[in-house]
Amino acid sequence: MKANVAVGNRRFVWWGTAVLLLAAIFRLVLLHDVPPGLAQDEVLNADIVQFIRGGSHALFFREGYGHEPLYHYFSVPFQMLLGDNVLSIRLPAVTLGLLLVALTLRWARREFGGGTAVLAGVGLAVSWWPIVFSRVGIRPILEPVLLLLFAWFWPKRPWLAGLFLGLSLYSYTGARVVFAIPMLLAAYYFTQRRKEVEKRKSIRAALIVLGVSFVVALPLFLTLWADPTLQQRVDQLAGPLEALQAGDPQ
Repeated sequence: MKANVAVGNRRFVWWGTAVLLLAAIFRLVLLHDVPPGLAQDEVLNADIVQFIRGGSHALFFREGYGHEPLYHYFSVPFQMLLGDNVLSIRLPAVTLGLLLVALTLRWARREFGGGTAVLAGVGLAVSWWPIVFSRVGIRPILEPVLLLLFAWFWPKRPWLAGLFLGLSLYSYTGARVVFAIPMLLAAYYFTQRRKEVEKRKSIRAALIVLGVSFVVALPLFLTLWADPTLQQRVDQLAGPLEALQAGDPQ
């Protein structure tokens, strides 16, 4: 039995390494030239990193119609080591994109087995959107990395799961719906598990995750509440919904 486990572990290591090499090829080859030129958002992100290095720190940056800060702080060491150039702008996203593949391999293997993990890893390695967001120096790629770390610690270590869930709100605007995740997971476990003890554990874990994540995200919420003009982008995106509420379906 132990021999079979050892063989399975070695096989997964080889397959996982191959998947990561495949992901690296799709993310690193011609990184300087593909996509051609720097997008406006990439230049803006590099500027925010320079602001941070100059001593301008914030929980939410006003630049670019409002930016969550975590990706920009993550990018600071790259700019310090490589200078202000294309590689220092895009390598943070590449790093997070490869980390996303690696975390998916580990988490999926634990939850679903090695075969499913390798299949999921290959899918991430060669799929369009994971590649694009790993080659362009903007912040959305950080959110799924933090959500995978949340999933890794759920439900046995709800405190750490809550920490990463809360941090995800500092990564990208779309993360503001993440509080629904532990509630949906708790509802799933409640309906699928028949033992009362397991149900209580699932609900307790969900409440811990919600509490910790809310405390972690509270400084961001207070910052935005104190100055609503920071998040101009949210107001822009809300325009069609406000028009619909006013009776304009166009």
